[in-house]
Amino acid sequence: MTETQKSFIENIAQACIKLYPKYKILPSMAIAQACKESKFGQDKGLGQYHYNFFGMKWTKTCGCDFVEYNTKEFKNGQYVTVKAKFRSYKNFEEGMQGYFDFITGYKRYSNLIGELDSCTACLNVQADGWATAPNYGMSLYKDYVLAYDLIKYDDIVLGRTVAPVPPQVKEEAKIDKARSYVVKKGDTLWSISKKFLGNGIYWRRIYDANNLKNTVIYIGQVLKIPN
Repeated sequence: MTETQKSFIENIAQACIKLYPKYKILPSMAIAQACKESKFGQDKGLGQYHYNFFGMKWTKTCGCDFVEYNTKEFKNGQYVTVKAKFRSYKNFEEGMQGYFDFITGYKRYSNLIGELDSCTACLNVQADGWATAPNYGMSLYKDYVLAYDLIKYDDIVLGRTVAPVPPQVKEEAKIDKARSYVVKKGDTLWSISKKFLGNGIYWRRIYDANNLKNTVIYIGQVLKIPN
């Protein structure tokens, strides 16, 4: 992670944390969208000059100016370039406020409000119609949420803390050592899946096998590793 990326993530994260009590949108998903849509705020247009970090389209009722840019959309099995009007904001605060007003102002995104699982949120925002790219949701989760450890910001707003290592861990870990794993600091379901199953795409097999909640794992937790 570069210093530019780190600074951008932290700035977006603080805004998401501040606005969470009102809007109940998971920071991890919102940060991932900002990173992906604006190239960590470095795209030579919407992000740098118009504070539209999320690629939001303009409408007559959105209450802000617009700027026109070419964009790619996935139609009939292929990407095509189209010209579209995008929202233009005056500053960072307006841009962030505009995102939360937008995503909570449309009924189709209502399943994101109060969602506690970052993967579900990322998949749902695609299914709800945010983007036409067929892999948009999984890319948000894999390439940004997991890659940049964005779930830690969810932990802050949800009040989740790292659980202490339970005393029975060592004994439980002795059971079928080849197919069990004791979670260590810095682990993610993705990294554990890649270690044991050879490809992080199979992380949900571990998720399902252990009946995990909100994709949260704790230091010292013993996971069953499916065959």
